[in-house]
Amino acid sequence: MSDAPLISVVVPNYNHANYLPTALAALIAQTWTNIEIVVVDDGSTDNSCDVIADFARRDSRIRLVALPANVGVNRAIQEGVRTISGDYLYMASADDVVEPNFLERTIGVLFSAPDAAFCFSDPMELIDATGERRRFPLRLAERPVAFDPQSFADLLAANYFHISSQTILFRRAAFLDTGGYLPDLEWMADWFLNHVAAFRHGVCYLPESLCYLRIRADSIWAVSIRDAEARRRVLGRVLARLAEPAYADVRGRFRRAALLPEYHFSTLMWLLADPQGRSLITPRLVGRLINRSTWSFFRPAAPLWLRRKMRQVASAGWSGSGR
Repeated sequence: MSDAPLISVVVPNYNHANYLPTALAALIAQTWTNIEIVVVDDGSTDNSCDVIADFARRDSRIRLVALPANVGVNRAIQEGVRTISGDYLYMASADDVVEPNFLERTIGVLFSAPDAAFCFSDPMELIDATGERRRFPLRLAERPVAFDPQSFADLLAANYFHISSQTILFRRAAFLDTGGYLPDLEWMADWFLNHVAAFRHGVCYLPESLCYLRIRADSIWAVSIRDAEARRRVLGRVLARLAEPAYADVRGRFRRAALLPEYHFSTLMWLLADPQGRSLITPRLVGRLINRSTWSFFRPAAPLWLRRKMRQVASAGWSGSGR
């Protein structure tokens, strides 16, 4: 595979020494072997750097970038991206796990769609407390498929789903075109980048489960979602970004897709209070806010089979919508 394109993997890490061995072992076991793995340690206070350095001694494809102080995950990723050489880019979490053929399967789909910004696949969960693994197929297609920007906006308008960032392999140029992970957007930075890139360049979908998202009670997302004021603040920043001239080309597709980073009853009130937010309100968005916020209330108590059934019903509705 000496003539194969180089895939750069950036792994931001902060105090995940206990998870790093599993995550790094999964990356060096990839069947696509032409990779570089840049682990950016974000000022950890545990023995993370020792763990990374030990892996780097055993595999020359691994490189440690040790930041002198904690700057946050988005800035850490940007620091790592500045050092890479590959034309393809994967952002790996220090606590998640990928199947051995993840990179090979995903880059193969991107080869068939040269304009697409990235390829994503079906999400899976790894429950940290129990080790249980759960699959959540999106059912967007039966085989790999490419969507141009407008058809992807139409797809999201008819059938809302979440793109798990842990499943995305980017074309590096498309990642850089969006401006990368914007630090001021905090935990919504990857959501914003993913959809800006998709609405500019199009995307590919691979209907396979290849990446496990570790579900932890102390994750950044889990903590932030319980802080209403923080959610309102960061949503306001997302709306302000969308109003900037740099994103004028994709703003209409966000509105067409009735797309927001979160859907709660309170979100509608926040939109109404924000001039940029009011311009995004459509009947479709209001209906989605009501439906999604109602489902989010019942979802924690819903059994796994019901969650999968709801995904299947949503997909069937989209398939029959005449796309």
